[in-house]
Amino acid sequence: MKSRNRLSSRRRGGFTLIEIMAVVLIIGILLGTVGRGVLGALFQGEQVRVHNDITNIVGAIDQFNMTERRYPDSLQELVDAEPFQYLKKLPKDPWGEPYFYTPPTSGNDYEVGTYGKDKASGGEAEDADVTNLTLLEED
Repeated sequence: MKSRNRLSSRRRGGFTLIEIMAVVLIIGILLGTVGRGVLGALFQGEQVRVHNDITNIVGAIDQFNMTERRYPDSLQELVDAEPFQYLKKLPKDPWGEPYFYTPPTSGNDYEVGTYGKDKASGGEAEDADVTNLTLLEED
């Protein structure tokens, strides 16, 4: 009699394989549903940061041009300029890379931007290049 009570009490203490699988399935469904929203919000946050950084850099370049009557040769010149410092430091894009700058050439405007998450020219979505010129097209 005692051996049966011990066996039945051991069985009641744990979970069955079906119960564990049901919990794992529910957790997976929740993560799948919530995960999409979280990843979308992170991507949107990165895009807002890129837009703000480029807008700040463009403002500093335009201010430099108005004061110095020329465009800077590099973004570092905005930090090193004297007596005015146009930027305290050069921002990095959300993926840890410096923003690129192409000074204006004959008939072309200057360009400031990032190559996106893939750190290579071209791409779509997170990998798309974002520049001051593409931001102008969006507005």
